[in-house]
Amino acid sequence: LVGLTLGAGLGFMSGIVVATNRPVDRALSPIINLLAVIPLFAAGPLLVFLAGQGFSSKILLSTLSVSFFAIALTYQHAKLTPTSMIETVTIQSGRELAAIRYVLVPY
Repeated sequence: LVGLTLGAGLGFMSGIVVATNRPVDRALSPIINLLAVIPLFAAGPLLVFLAGQGFSSKILLSTLSVSFFAIALTYQHAKLTPTSMIETVTIQSGRELAAIRYVLVPY
């Protein structure tokens, strides 16, 4: 549960950041799309070698596995959100954070 919680939180926040910042989006979207396809369980032996056989390697593997899927899904869904909804909330409130909170997260 620790790896799931860390991975989901990290992936969700990273996906929102990448989807809302255009320079970061241009730089990281090819990498995100590439890493979302590669099965990270293939890197399991490498992670066990680097992090050891203890609990930390299991948390690291589950965190990485969940976070890449969460980043990819959050990024794709944030990009599919209609821009008219985001622009309307941004214009009415004057803050981009309100658009993220009231449109991107629930949508």
